[in-house]
Amino acid sequence: MPRTPEATAEGKAQPFARAPLLDTWWYGLTSRVPDAAFDALAEQRHREGFTGVQLVVGLPPEVGPESVHARSPEGLPWSGKAVPNARYLRHARQRIERLRRLGLDVVVYGGWGHHIDLVGVAGMRRWWRAVIEALDDLEPVWCLTGELHLWLLRPQRLGRTGTTGSLGGAMDRLRDRAAELPLRVAGRLLPGDPWQARARARSDAWTAVLEELARSTKRPLLVHPTADRRGRASVGRPDLLAAETVHTSHARQAAPRIWREAQAGSAGGRAFYNLEPWYEGILDDFRTADQLHAYWASMSCGASGHAYGAHGIWNAGDGRFLAHWGTQSWDEARALPTGALLGESHRLVQALGAAAWPVARVEARGDELVSATRAAPDGRRLTFVPAVEAAASWPPADEVFLPLEGRRTAALPASGPAVLLAG
Repeated sequence: MPRTPEATAEGKAQPFARAPLLDTWWYGLTSRVPDAAFDALAEQRHREGFTGVQLVVGLPPEVGPESVHARSPEGLPWSGKAVPNARYLRHARQRIERLRRLGLDVVVYGGWGHHIDLVGVAGMRRWWRAVIEALDDLEPVWCLTGELHLWLLRPQRLGRTGTTGSLGGAMDRLRDRAAELPLRVAGRLLPGDPWQARARARSDAWTAVLEELARSTKRPLLVHPTADRRGRASVGRPDLLAAETVHTSHARQAAPRIWREAQAGSAGGRAFYNLEPWYEGILDDFRTADQLHAYWASMSCGASGHAYGAHGIWNAGDGRFLAHWGTQSWDEARALPTGALLGESHRLVQALGAAAWPVARVEARGDELVSATRAAPDGRRLTFVPAVEAAASWPPADEVFLPLEGRRTAALPASGPAVLLAG
């Protein structure tokens, strides 16, 4: 049954009918994920407390347009200039129907940012029309593209069948940096900035596709930006987007961005989502404690929901495919305890309705988040404290939730993160 989107305390409409906790399966429609594995993970995430999945209907990231890794059991998504493969779309529909039967929402991406340079605006419009015709009645949230400004210099760097994890991947990255340097220098010394001109051209192309989407569907529209900008700043028609979005990257130094972007992006009651914070296990880093920190730092500072990702699942990994990002496999990622712990945190937020509460207070020491509070109009409060040992005392709480244990208790722990509940 269709759901009515909820609203924030300020009355702003949200693109999801409930505060989302999303898992990330970029390769979820490809043959890298057999039907049994797809269904088992869907059932697991539903049981753990996730509300939805984000996946790509089209070419996934980091592979060429004819790569075997982009194929579903029914072949590649498109041929030539994005001529749709109807069998691929039927298969995509079957898998998404299975998610919907479990009650999971689906965020559908139409491809990745550089793909528009491979097929042109007309080709990408053609592809999106076919995707909407095949899936719109399943009530997805549409995401225009992933990493809209990715690979401005050499969008065809992978050729037809390559991957970023191939032997030449490291050389590709070095060549990109070498080619980018003179453009950056020219931008400082000469009138007009050639780097920004490329960025504007990419933005204009995707904006043209976005305008067509807005005419073709009444479903909410999002965009997934590169880590150097926000979603609304990535397109020429931000008014067509249902929320502000960011991708805060897979780097330790991004920690302050997780809470600062949530605070800024949700200002004025706007729906805000970090569509790609740290992936668990990526670069053999960012484990359970980091994932719980990312969730609560974002949610306590104003986010309307959260997107999780695990290396091995986003890429349907076997320890070798795209292993430059890490060697964690699908099975190893599925066995992690983090999904269940995130689910317990999210159940608490949902039970309180806290994703709709405005941010009342954020305390920081430089880039370090000390505490963040959201408060309901009736006086209830939720305060996230990343490290309770950081101060001698905290405001009184009726109850304490321990994110790393997924349970409530009566007293603050001696150290570590805690969520203080009052009212």
